[in-house]
Amino acid sequence: MLYLREYVYLVQVEDCAVVLDLEHDAYHFFDRQSFSLLQTLLSGVAPFDEAESLEELGVKCHALNLFSDQPQGKCAPRPHAPCTGGGVCSALTSMVKTSLLHRRAGLRTCWEVSNSPPAPVRRSLKSVDATVRNFVQAENLFDFGRYNEDCLLRSLSLQRFLRSAGYASEHVIGVKIYPFNAHAWVEYQGEPIFNDIATTSTYARILVG
Repeated sequence: MLYLREYVYLVQVEDCAVVLDLEHDAYHFFDRQSFSLLQTLLSGVAPFDEAESLEELGVKCHALNLFSDQPQGKCAPRPHAPCTGGGVCSALTSMVKTSLLHRRAGLRTCWEVSNSPPAPVRRSLKSVDATVRNFVQAENLFDFGRYNEDCLLRSLSLQRFLRSAGYASEHVIGVKIYPFNAHAWVEYQGEPIFNDIATTSTYARILVG
């Protein structure tokens, strides 16, 4: 997992690479040859017009946008998540707000809000398992759409809910190739929620919140 610039991340998978661009809500795949050119481009050895070669190879990326000379500082610190209880109503609220925010503002803003630092005070004395069960109950009242990107909105909603409840959970986005597939899930203390390690271990982590 490599931080390229603000909201742009890269992970090497075997001899290829995948770039996640949160700003444009997109993944970009680099095969062996184009990844070799990309490494040359990032090293600064070749002139920047090397980006034209990437486009000639058919790489679907906005090379000038992704790798232009921009400040390399990390994202500014985000405020703590608002402190809420870990109840069913709070879970449902997280689902509704996350889905609306993703629709209106895109992945970058939605990811930032869901990955705000945990609330400093944990109102609920319940275990994380009991809190997650409240999330499952709330799902009976909310429809994510059950389409291919369901894991993204579901995991971001769960992350937002747990962070607001005061848990230091982690949101993970992983990718694999041949065929290309992306998956998103939440972990708490190293254990995936709603997933098993046998499944998540098959994905290369490109972004951990």
